[in-house]
Amino acid sequence: MPEPKLSAQVPRERSRRSAQRGPRPAPPPGGAQHRDARPGAWFWVLLGIGVGILVAVVAMFALFLWFVDSMQNMGW
Repeated sequence: MPEPKLSAQVPRERSRRSAQRGPRPAPPPGGAQHRDARPGAWFWVLLGIGVGILVAVVAMFALFLWFVDSMQNMGW
């Protein structure tokens, strides 16, 4: 019959550092909360892309209206 391993019988001791630190502090109540209320970087990136697309669409519409107006002035 094989002998049982000695390491399985000895309870694992806490390391010296974790014993000095003491128990871990409890997490704040209410679950995980964001560190502040300001939006992150991805919000500003996507907002900039959205505003840029909106400006481009408005500019293309204005150019289209200018083109139609100039064509009508030429007799089309």
